[in-house]
Amino acid sequence: MTKELHLFILWEKARGRQTEILNDIKQHLQILECYDVRWSKNKVTENFSRFYGQKLDSIAAKKKHCGGGRFLLITVLDNAPDYRLTETSRGHELVNVNMFALKEKYRKMTGGGHKIHATNSTTETDHDLTLLLGKNSADYLAALPKQRSTEIIMLNRDLTGAGGWQNLEEAFYVLNNTAPYVVLRNYETLPLEFDASKHGDIDILTVNPFNTALLLNAQKVFKEKYRVHYQTTVAGQPVRWDIRFLGDDYYCHAWEKEILDNRRLHKGFYIPDVENAFYSLAYHVLYHKNKIAGDYYDKAARLLDDAGLTEDAAAIDVPCPFDAYFALLQKFMREKNYCFSTPRDKSVLHNPVLAEFEKCAAVLRGKFALTDVRPIMINHYGGSQYIYFRASDNGRPLFVKWGGIGDTCKNEFVYADKFYRLNPRNFVRPRFYRCDGAVKFVAMDYVEGVSLEKLLAENKVTAEMQKELASQMKDIAATLLEARCVHRDIRPANFIWTTDRRLCLIDNQFTVSADKYRECKTIRDKPYIIGALGSRYALGKFKWDDMYSFGKMLRGLGLAQQDDAAAFFAANCGKLRITLRRRKLVLLQKRLWKLLSRLLPRKAWRRAALQKIRA
Repeated sequence: MTKELHLFILWEKARGRQTEILNDIKQHLQILECYDVRWSKNKVTENFSRFYGQKLDSIAAKKKHCGGGRFLLITVLDNAPDYRLTETSRGHELVNVNMFALKEKYRKMTGGGHKIHATNSTTETDHDLTLLLGKNSADYLAALPKQRSTEIIMLNRDLTGAGGWQNLEEAFYVLNNTAPYVVLRNYETLPLEFDASKHGDIDILTVNPFNTALLLNAQKVFKEKYRVHYQTTVAGQPVRWDIRFLGDDYYCHAWEKEILDNRRLHKGFYIPDVENAFYSLAYHVLYHKNKIAGDYYDKAARLLDDAGLTEDAAAIDVPCPFDAYFALLQKFMREKNYCFSTPRDKSVLHNPVLAEFEKCAAVLRGKFALTDVRPIMINHYGGSQYIYFRASDNGRPLFVKWGGIGDTCKNEFVYADKFYRLNPRNFVRPRFYRCDGAVKFVAMDYVEGVSLEKLLAENKVTAEMQKELASQMKDIAATLLEARCVHRDIRPANFIWTTDRRLCLIDNQFTVSADKYRECKTIRDKPYIIGALGSRYALGKFKWDDMYSFGKMLRGLGLAQQDDAAAFFAANCGKLRITLRRRKLVLLQKRLWKLLSRLLPRKAWRRAALQKIRA
């Protein structure tokens, strides 16, 4: 075997046998250098803790046993390393028995215990040297002078990073030689162009989060045990790290292990291999976020190309790139037997809807004989409790909206059918629905198009479209008046401009009859569910007038000059208006509670009074 670099440490209370031990080492190994090391008094406990990876309260006994004064560091070269499976304090390990035997021998010479430290493997040597001298084995040997002095070198030095980091390269250098880790994402500008004020956190995945935090000399930002947010000082500036770890269910355990096992070195630090980089980013964006940030589209596209998956994504006919990415992610996770997992860190957002995709798709395929079932509109999910599919029913393309509150899927089918019969041009035909326990969905004809909201955001509403849009909005409003119904969610996001130039109103789940107005029990009990219905186009909170919303939207679209439509909305404003009935009771409760709070100062009386009001 090739020669190996190792080291011994004679802690302060073992130095009484220093001369004898040095003479014995010379009989078995080649001594390279000896350092007489002194740690700063106020850093001794911290240095011990970081070196051994132990908590401060448990390190106190080790410090007392070994001594916190000057210690001797001896670097040696083993010309004939011999590795065997040997019983250690942690159980059986494959160790260099030459070093292990000498360590045990010198511990007995110094009265037992752990006053002598020695490395059992090259991995441990890299760990120790990097912390003690700031160099791994290779760099240490490369810098070793050819003409070495036999004198002991005096060295006043704490562990690397004890006073913060000079730069990120130094921090990553230490991690590279002391702990398995991988920077999960947003590593494009690392380490040289990192700006803590713009970049945010550095997300890493490791095996032992406690030990990794010690190695980084990082302190927790939050007190909660489940939070993994840490902070270090780099070049005098605070830098924050999210330290994810194997088994934390940020990703499922098997996937986290594969990401660590297949990591690759990039610009002096470790990142996922190209395949895991793409799929882990897609998982993070879709499952851990409630909104797809604009920069993620470019990042995902680059990683997709690096992984050689561009053609596979292009072959999937879906309206949004992330719809295709999710389809690829599902296939990847099925093949690897991975699953969506609930993160132990409660501060991490996660969308449980995505985890239900496979189950819902299986129901649609099995019980309703739909084919080509695929997820779409991933970018619309956020906090939504709906799942959207595109499917085929005997060759007829369908749009499936799965989920809902109470029987809203039935409500959507009933009103969509009513509107379609009156105006098939501007409403989408519903086909069937199911409202049975956990199986709740409505299936409608699939229409190709883009939302009016997106057209506005991209400034694609041309002058020639304006008159046509206003005219069709007027036709839609006339249909609602004829049906004597209030849609209550009139806003650009709920209008689809189809490829055949039709404007279709969708999303009828909360539509109500103006003549037979009644909310479902769920909304009566929890009115806040529809508090934002209609968004800024609503008449007010818990107040809806579709004609008012149409007029406001017309002005927002820059179509106020379309006199016919504007006059129509103005003339019919107020004819069909809905105010949440439950809202009146809520306001009454608030007023009574405010009055009772003044009259009844004791908390117990307040609670009892409020309970009676609610009852």
